[in-house]
Amino acid sequence: MIDSAGRQNPASRPRPSADDAALPDLPDVSIVIAARNEEAHITSCLQSIFDAEPFAPRFEILVVDGDSSDGTAGLAGKFAASHPEVLLFINPHRFAPQGFNIGIKAARGNWIFILGAHSRYDPSYFRLCLETARRTGAENVGGCVVVEVREEGLTGTLAKAVGSSRFGFGASPFRRQDPPEGPADTAAFGCFPRRTFETYGLYDERLVLNQDWELNQRIRRAGGTVWLNPAIRLQYFARQDPRVMMDRAYDTGLWVAYLWTLGPYTASARHAIPAVFTAAMLVPGVNIAALAAHQATALAAAVAQAVRFGDARLLPTLPPLFLGIHAAYGAGTLKGLWDIISGRSPVSLHATIEYLQPETHGAGQPASSPAAGKPQPRRRS
Repeated sequence: MIDSAGRQNPASRPRPSADDAALPDLPDVSIVIAARNEEAHITSCLQSIFDAEPFAPRFEILVVDGDSSDGTAGLAGKFAASHPEVLLFINPHRFAPQGFNIGIKAARGNWIFILGAHSRYDPSYFRLCLETARRTGAENVGGCVVVEVREEGLTGTLAKAVGSSRFGFGASPFRRQDPPEGPADTAAFGCFPRRTFETYGLYDERLVLNQDWELNQRIRRAGGTVWLNPAIRLQYFARQDPRVMMDRAYDTGLWVAYLWTLGPYTASARHAIPAVFTAAMLVPGVNIAALAAHQATALAAAVAQAVRFGDARLLPTLPPLFLGIHAAYGAGTLKGLWDIISGRSPVSLHATIEYLQPETHGAGQPASSPAAGKPQPRRRS
């Protein structure tokens, strides 16, 4: 089914028959992009895929629009009009895990990439992901994020400095530029063999944020491997407004707490540190020492980033931004813990993770009309 914006309802995508998997025009790779209000980035994201080094004889791109209120769907539809590999789907739930799952269930490839529209991908990204996945047999393979900005200036430099500092958003190995290749606790986005979603399940739709972390921990807990290769690179366009950074930190911290209700396997010490710091700031006699220790560490991190970016303006501006981000993250986590204790957590403990069914491999293209009940002819991608 296709709506007025040119988006396709995944419910109209015909289920496969036993003969479908043998057809030669099925794509080798499916690329799933969940997007909402990404009109500033969706076109460059899609173009970076077509500018990539050859990585598969056939591929498909499934853009799942989360009911965007801007021009995201229109731009993706315009791009799809000249690129038959691109299909546009509806995500009425708006949130990322539902969008990813819609795309995964509609995907036909043996390899499934999960991408974000807020990024652009290096020419070697897809080739290196597939080569690494085949070499290691890992259940998820990812690389490193290089933080970029749309507008240069102090706010742009601050965004890049915060996003790449171990004291800021760069605590995860995939946000640093020098991690060793090997097993990791998580990786940016990812390249998954289809069997990963058949064996370990799809994204947990209870989680508005941090669903990628939960899936990777679920894989690792069951004996699977998440593999990080620093040669694999993508550019992530950071939010430059400090207030937006702090709002995002608060939301992430809030959903970290909700995430913990799913089980100990989701916990990480680095996610709890901001909450410990924020709690310490509320204790008389402890708060001054906590603040002094924080700002001393923040200043050391600012010196390192000022040298790295060649910008002395980071020395007076980065420490208070670190403070605001960490306090917001910690406040979010403390609020989430209070919600859990008081029984107001939005995360149900009784939800069931859905698994990709093996028989859905090779599903056909969407039907051309709502009344179509038979698989339609496929177009080569």
